[in-house]
Amino acid sequence: MVVIRTAVIGAGAIARRGHLPALKLLEKEGLVEIIAIVDIKEDLARRVTKEFDIPKYYTDHNEMLRAEEPDVTIICTPTPTHFGIAKDCIEFSHLLIEKPLCIKLSEALVLRDLAEKNNRIIGEVYNYRYFPSVLKALKRVREGYLGKLVSIQGTYFTHFPVAWTRATWLYHERGVLYDGLPHMIDLMLLIGNGRPLRVSAFGGDMLEDAGFINHASFAVELDNRVFLTGVNSWIVGTSFVFMLELYGTGGFGYLDVRGDFYREYHGTRTVVHDLFYMKDEFINFARSVLSGRFFVGALAHYPILLRQFLMGVEKGEKIPVSIDDSIERLIILEGIVYSIKNKEIADRRVLLEKAEEESLKMG
Repeated sequence: MVVIRTAVIGAGAIARRGHLPALKLLEKEGLVEIIAIVDIKEDLARRVTKEFDIPKYYTDHNEMLRAEEPDVTIICTPTPTHFGIAKDCIEFSHLLIEKPLCIKLSEALVLRDLAEKNNRIIGEVYNYRYFPSVLKALKRVREGYLGKLVSIQGTYFTHFPVAWTRATWLYHERGVLYDGLPHMIDLMLLIGNGRPLRVSAFGGDMLEDAGFINHASFAVELDNRVFLTGVNSWIVGTSFVFMLELYGTGGFGYLDVRGDFYREYHGTRTVVHDLFYMKDEFINFARSVLSGRFFVGALAHYPILLRQFLMGVEKGEKIPVSIDDSIERLIILEGIVYSIKNKEIADRRVLLEKAEEESLKMG
């Protein structure tokens, strides 16, 4: 097995809690060698090199790229910086980028072209798709237990980021849409198994003076006639809610991603069904708390995600989420923004044409 020389750009929480612990496990397996960490805060970079026993740190990613020439670079910096850093990296290495890939669809098109030109692979991090409940729901849908899938309805509510971070980079114009919603869109497209054709959305700055989108409701038509609807908010007075409802001609599936539990109904739903599911859900919750899985959440799945990506790079095989997959997800995000701003339905063709024009201007 070839040892993949890997560098990480960004030493923030997602790198320290997700990527680096997973990479250390893969390093023990002989799959990777962590060669460097990069962060603009030198004290943080130095501290992380000691904590994870990494040979070198840098405060400039370009300096690291020239000196180390990594096989793979993982970008864990704030979303608005992804595009610029990825452009600098693509000549030197394959890339794995934290979600969302970019702020704009046009930026993703530029990266796709650069990846093709330099014969590089670009992947995006979507770790919620590895939850056992998600895998179960996906399997049930693909095996036809819900009949023909008709629609998916999703909810993603969180508090304002100030509840969990002092960083302010999430408060850009597109706001809440670029926080947790990409995870929900990824699962919708994974389970729905289609490409977005049209997007309609309502919402925006519901506080009127915040300066960014903090609440949105949307609908998406896929090319296989599956319909997606969802609501995403920072202003609803509740804590972390992430769930999908799957509607098919043969049944109804309820997927609580946060609680990692899937339940399914066929025929008439009764209180008896709910009681049995409540018992199973409580047992599942208790086990996850006692084992510690509940508190780790999606971070627990970084080892399998990274292993699949790195093995795909090494063998030239399919990776979990490719740049083309990322573009499909960004079409929905861009469509929501466009529809809210222009108060009209966003068409796939129009979105891509506009993004292509912008990408040409970006060089």
